[in-house]
Amino acid sequence: MDIIEQYVNALFAKLPASLEILHLRDDVLEEARASYARLCEDGLDRDAAVGRVLSRLGSLNEILARHGMDASVANAPSAPSDPSDPPVIENEALSDETEDYLDAQYNITRIIAMGVGLCICSPIFPLFFDNSFPILGHWIGDGLGAVGFFGAIALAVMLFIYAGSMQKSWHGYAHCVTLTAGMRQELRRRAADYAAQRTVNIAVGVGLCIFSPAMPVFFNSSFGAALMFAFVAVGVYMIILSGVRGKACRTLLKNS
Repeated sequence: MDIIEQYVNALFAKLPASLEILHLRDDVLEEARASYARLCEDGLDRDAAVGRVLSRLGSLNEILARHGMDASVANAPSAPSDPSDPPVIENEALSDETEDYLDAQYNITRIIAMGVGLCICSPIFPLFFDNSFPILGHWIGDGLGAVGFFGAIALAVMLFIYAGSMQKSWHGYAHCVTLTAGMRQELRRRAADYAAQRTVNIAVGVGLCIFSPAMPVFFNSSFGAALMFAFVAVGVYMIILSGVRGKACRTLLKNS
C-alpha cells in the first residue's frame, strides 16, 4: 500500500496545496485503497493489484477531469516540494535481455502445452483409422491407428525434453537481473494487464472442456469422440498458457 500512497502523493505534489486539492487527494487515495482491497479479495496477487490500481488512476489531468476539476489547475504554480517526498516513478522500458526472458518463458510453456495437447489427442488416431477407412482392412487400420497414437505421444515427449533444455539456459536469470524502479513499475503494469487476459483464457478453456462431452451426442460415436478429445486439448492448452506471462513478471519482481 505504501507504493499507492507514494504515487498519489507524488502526483498531487505538482498542484497548489489548497484545501480543495488536499480533499481531492484524500478522496483519490481512499478510492485507490478500496480498489486495491477489492482486487486482493478477488484473489489477485499484491504486486498485480498495485499495478492494476496505478494503471486505473491514469494521469493527473485524467484524475482532475473525473472529479470535475479544470485541468489547468495542474499547470498552476505548486507549493515548494519537500525534499523528503518520494519521486514520481515513471514506467521504464525493459532491457532486451529481460524481454527475451519473458518471451522465452511464454514459448517454453507453449511448447509444453502443445505436448500436453498431443497426449490428449493421441486417442483420435485409432478412432479415425479404425472407423473412417474400412477399405484398408482391420489389421491395417489398427496398425495405422497405433502408429498415430504412439507417434503423438513420442512427439509430445520430445517437446517436453526440448522445453526443459530451453529452460536450463535461463536458469537463475530472475535472481541475478538488475531492475530499476521504472522497470519494476513496468512489470507491475504488465502483470495487471495479463491478469485480465488470464481470466478470459481460463473461462474459454474451462468452457471447452465442459462442453466437450456433448460432441459424441451431436455426432456419430467415432467422430464425436474425436471432437471431444480435440476440444479438451484446446481447452487445456489455453488454461496452461493463461497465466504464464503474468507469472514471469511476478517472478522477476519477487526474485530480482
